[in-house]
Amino acid sequence: MNKTLLRVAAAGAVLLFAAILLHSFRGAPPPSRRDVPLELPAPAPPPAPAEKPRIAEPGRAAASPERLLPFLEALGRARLVRDRRTQEELRRRCPPIFEEDFEWIRSRLRGELMGAAGAAELIAAFGRQDAVGDLAAVLSGAASPLLKDVVIDALGSLGGDGAAAALIGVVRNDADEGLRARAAAAMGGFAGPEAYAVLSAALRDPSSIVRSAAAAALARLPSRETVDRLLWALSGEPDPRVQAEFAIGAWVAGGEARREEIIRAIVDRPALLALIQDRRRARDDSRYERDWPRSFFEPGQPAIPHPPGARRIGIIVETGPTVTLPEVAARIFAAAPLDRYRDWFRFRRAEEFPSPRSYDSFGAVAGDVPYDDLDGSVFLRYRDPKLFEPGVLGYTKGCEAVVSDVSMLHEFGHAFARLADEYPDGSSFDAANVVRQMPAPWERLVRASTLPEPLRRDKTFFIPSGDCHLANRPAPTRFCPVCQLEIHARMAELAGAPLPW
Repeated sequence: MNKTLLRVAAAGAVLLFAAILLHSFRGAPPPSRRDVPLELPAPAPPPAPAEKPRIAEPGRAAASPERLLPFLEALGRARLVRDRRTQEELRRRCPPIFEEDFEWIRSRLRGELMGAAGAAELIAAFGRQDAVGDLAAVLSGAASPLLKDVVIDALGSLGGDGAAAALIGVVRNDADEGLRARAAAAMGGFAGPEAYAVLSAALRDPSSIVRSAAAAALARLPSRETVDRLLWALSGEPDPRVQAEFAIGAWVAGGEARREEIIRAIVDRPALLALIQDRRRARDDSRYERDWPRSFFEPGQPAIPHPPGARRIGIIVETGPTVTLPEVAARIFAAAPLDRYRDWFRFRRAEEFPSPRSYDSFGAVAGDVPYDDLDGSVFLRYRDPKLFEPGVLGYTKGCEAVVSDVSMLHEFGHAFARLADEYPDGSSFDAANVVRQMPAPWERLVRASTLPEPLRRDKTFFIPSGDCHLANRPAPTRFCPVCQLEIHARMAELAGAPLPW
């Protein structure tokens, strides 16, 4: 490769790399590779500090600490099924907890799963360093991996030498790769030579998810040797996905001073460069450069095969009394383009938790799998429409959606693909399917008559179509073309599905 082409390739790699680091979603069409300046973004900011610990109530409780058991079980269940909305509500309504209650709370760590998880959550919320030994005993014992996952988070929140020693033991010795990865990620909050040494060694862990977690954690530790360590690990890493994590960690840790080395590490590895290009294409506007036939956006297109060993995406469903799981599955997978990805999804029923049972995209039992294998990217909670406030059909926060039959696909679009509302005065955040000014990125779809002229949603946003689940006026069984392309991109990001552009 001559010097000119090398510079072009490096510049392109840096642009793609920058896109990943900044998590950019939409923007102007990218410049041609020969016009790309050699620029790198500022390193990502450190994680937000943990919330201030609560303080135990003064005085004595009027009743036995057993009064707290229903609260602990509710809090633990919400944490275990990743129901963040309920977690927040329970924390706001936390009953009075007195100093004398904590001996009993610590004892609950050895009890039933839900109550034990709630106890770990409360110990972390109150910053109880005196309970670090009890939490460490959970990690070294035969407790459920689900409880150990909660305990790792609690120790990471509490900090201190005792918590660090417990997490180091997990990273070094635990047979469960998911727990080793979780503990390695938590170690990023513990500065010190032993944490650095343990994370450096974890860059050679047999599990790719542990190696990736160790790289991200190392990038958070203040050491001048971090970039050298990550680039050394990159040189012997066979998995391009993990190579990308090492390169990102090296940039976050080294920044501008090590730019050229990081660029060379990317350009010298074609598979890594191709992976970064794919990630960039999943987020930029190249999706609109292709001439799409109208039929591409209609239901009934050929299924996209799910490769053996590839990740499946989990959907947790709390059906309630009004709907069955097969009915939920039928409604989701009647919609284009989700109908092409049926074999890429598995369901869990929240009511059955912590059972490892999963269901296929028809709602039939698909066998038992470890919980973390189907970490829910969407959590649907069905409610009777009469329970919503007047004018409300459903609502979404993050990946969790409270829905009725009529709002399920609309809220699924929010929770799964981060799409914005297409009805007037809806959501105010930027997303792939709304723009603040013209021309719209999807102008080529307009010229091809695949979409109408962009519509003004309200004073702030233009939208691609009024006939979409996100506008609450869907064409039969489909999202609009712009929303569909974003769903394809989300499938690529979450599960490695091939991009169709």
